Amino acid sequence: MKLAKEELQKLGAKTARDRLKEALAEVMPEVKWTVDQRHKVEKYPEPRIIALVHLCAGNTSHIDPRKAPEVLAALVAAFPGFPWAVRAQYEERFAPGKKPVTRGSLDIYCGEIAVSDCEAPPGKRTEFNKAIKEGREFAAWKARQRAREARAADPELEREALELGLKELAKRHHPDVGGSHDDMVRINKLREQIKG
Repeated sequence: MKLAKEELQKLGAKTARDRLKEALAEVMPEVKWTVDQRHKVEKYPEPRIIALVHLCAGNTSHIDPRKAPEVLAALVAAFPGFPWAVRAQYEERFAPGKKPVTRGSLDIYCGEIAVSDCEAPPGKRTEFNKAIKEGREFAAWKARQRAREARAADPELEREALELGLKELAKRHHPDVGGSHDDMVRINKLREQIKG
């Protein structure tokens, strides 16, 4: 069975996971594979929920680590486009009158593969909604900042003038000189809005 990355990406997360398990069992039945599915919220360039499939191999002790290039070639041929990585570590021990002994390990990894979105868990949906809200708030703040910069011929002078004006307002409306607490709250709120 041959399964290309592009073909897998068109499937939903659960279907992709099951299809991968079948294909891996057919290509390398002697290896015990772990295939996981999960969802991730990406914030940039815009919020979106991505369904991911991730796989790795265990139980490879019976494979000679010197065969790593052959194993990788077989996986790349059966699963084109997948982000495969094979790590081999081995040593050969020699003793007089005995056959050389090879010891080592072979690890097979595959990076995450984004697949078609399916119904995300409630927690991820909440995280996604929060990212949308943060994105809108940030965009609104940037728009206000750009508008202020466009209005100001001299941004530094405008900031200084606003600060002086706010200080003067605070002096006039301070409760110590007959102003009210509500006026001070309004002035402080205005200061926060101007600062953005």
